[in-house]
Amino acid sequence: MYFTLAVSAASRERCAALTGRARIADPAVLPVPGPPEVAWQSPDGRAALLRWGRAEATPKITLAPSATQATSADCAPSANSHAGTIWPGTPIPGRDGAPVYARTTAARVDPVYVAEVAGAVIISDRAMWAAWTADRLDDHDPLLACALLNPGFPLGSATPFRGVSALSRSTIIQVLGGAASRDGADSPPRPPGAGSAAEVAAALVDAVTPLREVAQPVELSLTGGKDSRLVAAALVKAGVPVRGRTHGFADHPDVVIAAEVARVLGIEHDVRVPAAPGQQVDVLGRIRATVLVADGMLSAFENVGRPDPAFSRAVTAGGHGGELLSGGYAETAA
Repeated sequence: MYFTLAVSAASRERCAALTGRARIADPAVLPVPGPPEVAWQSPDGRAALLRWGRAEATPKITLAPSATQATSADCAPSANSHAGTIWPGTPIPGRDGAPVYARTTAARVDPVYVAEVAGAVIISDRAMWAAWTADRLDDHDPLLACALLNPGFPLGSATPFRGVSALSRSTIIQVLGGAASRDGADSPPRPPGAGSAAEVAAALVDAVTPLREVAQPVELSLTGGKDSRLVAAALVKAGVPVRGRTHGFADHPDVVIAAEVARVLGIEHDVRVPAAPGQQVDVLGRIRATVLVADGMLSAFENVGRPDPAFSRAVTAGGHGGELLSGGYAETAA
């Protein structure tokens, strides 16, 4: 997993200054190991795209938001963001420089944050990294602190940082020469008949099918809710070895339902009992985890106790929040 930040500026010098600031970001603002690296730079030096974190498996973008997506075909695959939400383009005929694009889905489960500063625009999939690069990390609004207490993706445009906003849903943005333009277009038109229950089910199965190549069972966070049940069914239908895990007491309704789902699907099921009353808890660690997780990346941390755990090769999945399914799960899960 890795995070992405792009800079587009009116001058080479301005781009270099902002890129340099992004590269020395305090590691405390990002929950995965750094440092960042420049993954792409435009020929004229006025645009750059940085990546922070690991990128052992660069995901394939399966749905182009517009015809402009094809313009990034000549760029290094590692320059794309992990969810295909931010990517560089090649120079546009008749215009100076090369553009950077970003897009959001209908539910914005993979958000994009925008900071406009003098002579430049910064876009990132982390609000904190954008605020740092724009030198606005300390310019926070206490009244907007609630913006962190969300389902893990923005419900509106507000963030805790003045001058940093979340891109609206179903929007494509082009940044060129330090200026941004939004088309506000909906997602690409679907072919006739697209969106039926059978087609959605097939898309979910196709999305998880690559997990068959993993040499071990997928650990599924099986809550007993309809979303995790749907993911479990898709994994089983795709022939992916899966083991369900549920947190709770044996007589809790979620645990009872999850156990029944596991029995019907024929998968192994493990129940983890909550800590006993009075057991010491790392309160500050839990608070830090909550803040980092809520900064727009719920799906990345849904199965970890802390946002900075020791590296594990276990493959995890979940259905947390129906928006992951309705807003882009089938498109990005693979």
